[in-house]
Parts: sequence; C-alpha cells; structure tokens
Amino acid sequence: MQHEAYHPPAVRGTGELIDLESWMARDTERRNADRQQHSSSLNAILAEAGGSETLLLHDRRRGLGVLGDEIAHLAVTSRGIWVVEAHNYAGSRVDVVWASGVNDERERLLVNGHDRTLIVKKLDRQVRMVREAMAAYEVPVGALLCFAGATLPRVWTPSIHGYPVCDVPGTATMLHATGPIDADHRRELHDALDRLFPAI
Repeated sequence: MQHEAYHPPAVRGTGELIDLESWMARDTERRNADRQQHSSSLNAILAEAGGSETLLLHDRRRGLGVLGDEIAHLAVTSRGIWVVEAHNYAGSRVDVVWASGVNDERERLLVNGHDRTLIVKKLDRQVRMVREAMAAYEVPVGALLCFAGATLPRVWTPSIHGYPVCDVPGTATMLHATGPIDADHRRELHDALDRLFPAI
C-alpha cells in the first residue's frame, strides 16, 4: 500500500499555512528584543549601584571576540577594575556550597538548587583576560557576581573563587569602597579598557 508523503505545515496550502520562516524571524526578533531589554535593565541597575564615581563599560569583546571572549560589564572604581557578572534572578535563592569528591569542583554556585558554577569558570577566563590586557597599568583587577532580586545569605557575603556574590546593595558597597585611584586615573583606565575591549 502506498502512503501519501508527509508535508510539514510550512509547505501546506494557504489557509492552513504556517509560514515557518516568518515565524522564526519574528521569534528571533522577539528574543533579541528581550535580550536587549534585559541587558539595558542590568546596565541601569549597575549604573545606579556604582553612582557617579564608577565608570562603566558594557558588552565588550577582546580581539576577534571569539566565543568566551565577551565581557558584559567592566567597572572602574577607586579600588581598581571590576569584572562584573550580573544576572536578574528575581525571586531566586542563590547559595555557595562545598562539594565532596576529589575530582569535583569544590565550590558550587547554586541558583534555586541548580548548579550554575560554569558562570564562575567563565568569569575566571574574563579576569585573566583583563589582567593580561591591563598588565602595563599595574592596577588591581577583581570580579564580583551581582544577582539582582535574588535572596542571599543575610549574615555574611558569600564568595566563590574569591569573587564576592552580591545582591544589588552588596554590589553598590563593593563599587563604592574607597581606594587610592583618583578621578583622572580612573578616566585613563576607562579609556584604556575602551580601546582594548571594543564594543560588541
């Protein structure tokens, strides 16, 4: 018995037609718009947290910008340069726990119980990249994780790989901490980062 060939909805007759290409294009546009809105929201959150004394750069890349070489946020403060990994985790619980096992990553970043330690490993690469690029300036380069809207331990500031794990008020505290780098030097560092890490 010969069966009729199956045709996906995208190629059926008009009237019951689903234009797959148009749908995919609209979906891509929607996702890009959502991503841009999310990025703009985080940029605004960090700008408010940093205040007028913190100089920020967003959505940067190093060299050809190969996968893993993009940096979402850089902050220049009186204490040095911060690589900031920021996420909007409203209503989520964030914890840093210790894992057992010789071959396991000892520290784990958990968001609502799900392992998100890869975020930290990406941050490790970004910090190394900035330190290498800015070595001639002999400026401290650190990193922090900012989780907007998340629930964190109240009595202490957790850290992972030496990076503070903060909510927005905690991020503001880190960025506002006083240090020896004056306004002119901060501007010089900002301009150097702008050259070395062009916008995406």
